[in-house]
Amino acid sequence: MHFYVKCLCLLKAKRVLGTEDSVLVVAGGPTDRSCLLEAGFRNVLISNLDNQQSAAEYQPYRWMCLDAEKIALEDASFDWVIVHAGLHHLSVP
Repeated sequence: MHFYVKCLCLLKAKRVLGTEDSVLVVAGGPTDRSCLLEAGFRNVLISNLDNQQSAAEYQPYRWMCLDAEKIALEDASFDWVIVHAGLHHLSVP
C-alpha cells in the first residue's frame, strides 16, 4: 500500500477525514486520483496548471486547471486541501 494511502486511511480511522468530505487536491495528478480512490474518497476536485490534461483521466473525480499559488475559488469551499509532491514546483511554497 502506498504511503499516501496509508496516511489517508489512518486519518479516516481516527475520524479526522471522512470519505464524504469535500477535498481539493492542488498540483495534483494520477497518483492523487488512484490513492484517493483506493482510500474510498468520493467528493474530490483534482487541480493542476496543466490545461492539456483531460477531465476524463480523473474520473470519477472532477478536474480543474488551477494555479496552486492563486486558487480561484471561494474561501472555505472545501473541507480539506491536499498537496502531495507538488510544493517543490511552486515559486513561493
